Amino acid sequence: MTMVCCWPLGFAAATATATLGVLAARLRPWLLGAAAVLLAVGFAEMYFRRECRRSRMNIALFWLCSAIVIGAVCLPQLFATTGGSAARPGQPSLRVGDA
Repeated sequence: MTMVCCWPLGFAAATATATLGVLAARLRPWLLGAAAVLLAVGFAEMYFRRECRRSRMNIALFWLCSAIVIGAVCLPQLFATTGGSAARPGQPSLRVGDA
């Protein structure tokens, strides 16, 4: 009986998550393009402007972000399966399309 008060919130959260997933799938090319443009701007700012302070941390974070974006473009299925939708060992998979 105590769970009844939480069900509407859980249902609303699941619906919102599914809706955002559909929206993100439609916007994926635009979001990847924006990420590429922003990385190019960041690269130009970091390496060609003298006013920009380049520390090892800034350079490492920039290249880490670049690797994540390149990985998302080149290996989208790897990111999809390791992003939390993969089942734990011994548990059934709950991914869409598995029947």
